[in-house]
Amino acid sequence: MTINTLDAGAQYYIPKATTTAVTGEVGNVDNRFQSLTVAVSAGALAAGDAFTIAGINAVHHITKGDTGQLKTFRVISASAPAAGNQAIVISPPLITNQVANAASAQNQNCVANTKATNASITLLNTAAAPVNCFWHKDAIEILPGRYSLPDNAGVAVMRGSTDQGLELVMTKRFDQNTLTTKYRVDTFYGVVNKQPEMSGIILFNQV
Repeated sequence: MTINTLDAGAQYYIPKATTTAVTGEVGNVDNRFQSLTVAVSAGALAAGDAFTIAGINAVHHITKGDTGQLKTFRVISASAPAAGNQAIVISPPLITNQVANAASAQNQNCVANTKATNASITLLNTAAAPVNCFWHKDAIEILPGRYSLPDNAGVAVMRGSTDQGLELVMTKRFDQNTLTTKYRVDTFYGVVNKQPEMSGIILFNQV
């Protein structure tokens, strides 16, 4: 598997805040992900694969200095190969600033030391192993939800909130035939990974 890392290949990523559709509608851009095209001669990349690219090193996120270590990328989604190519979505994006841009300079996460039309892709973590997850507290955000219940439906409703702001809804109903009271507690919430580079997995016994 190879990828074109030349300037003319335009596989590098330039962050931007918004995008404008042909209809004129302006939407926010999620700069955590990037679409790429890779060349495959045998096999294919799949969602969850981790890989490095020859000549693409990680940089210090503050000083932007070359760390000397290859940058690791992960496949978020992948289409079926066609005509020797495969379209994939990766995280983080290739922000190399190889074509100078203010947004790329501020958010640069890697550097293209050696550029080639066929820079080799090396798969990582190919051995099966137990997974240990880790994340920085600020990388994960819990989004509380809220829902309404019909009034005067024969069920008593109480609401409360946890210290984290999650709403708890308790409903209570009495059955006169069995002289029992049924209680139910519900909560709705979602989880979003705001910064994938501040979370990940630890695998042992890899080759």
